[in-house]
Amino acid sequence: MSAAYPAPTGGASLLLSFRLQSKTVLIIGANTLAASRAFAALEADSRVAVLSKGGASKACDELQWRAAHSQLEILDFDSLPCSSTVGIEEDRDAQALDAYLSSVDGISLVCITDTLLSVEPSLRRSHASANQIAQICRTRHIPVNVTDIPDLCDFTFTSTHRFRDPDSGFPTSLQIAVTTNGQGCRLGTRVRREIVASLPKEVGGGQSAQGRNW
Repeated sequence: MSAAYPAPTGGASLLLSFRLQSKTVLIIGANTLAASRAFAALEADSRVAVLSKGGASKACDELQWRAAHSQLEILDFDSLPCSSTVGIEEDRDAQALDAYLSSVDGISLVCITDTLLSVEPSLRRSHASANQIAQICRTRHIPVNVTDIPDLCDFTFTSTHRFRDPDSGFPTSLQIAVTTNGQGCRLGTRVRREIVASLPKEVGGGQSAQGRNW
């Protein structure tokens, strides 16, 4: 006798789209990946705070430009309270973050990017430090993403595309997202590109796309 309903098969993700208006995304690290995360958050109408060693002077060019144009703020770990009360870097950063989170409201997501494997080893955050930070976020019920350390992630980033209006050239509200749940990032990117290429260029349009059956 067949089952009345399909049996759930694990290994998938619950795909969600976050509404981040009037909320803040905190990005730890100031490399080019951090800039990519910041841009995605800004397009979601989120406030963005970047927290990194050395502050703006050590940030990548894009983050420095966005900070100069008041699109986001860049904070230095060493300028935060508790950042120098203990000698071990992992503890110092954890205490600094804990103090910072106690002083601000509205942080909805945290992205740790200075664990990127391609980062120079001397600048890369250790697994132990990332774990401490992740635990602080979870204590405060803030979901966290840790680059290249999937076991510390509450959420992951998909391969996304935002369609543009063919008449105005402006980005529209239509987006697609593809994920392989960490099993093949290049495959996810390829599938996304093929989906985009297979759709009419007007699919993201406003009035021009209404009423059409694709």
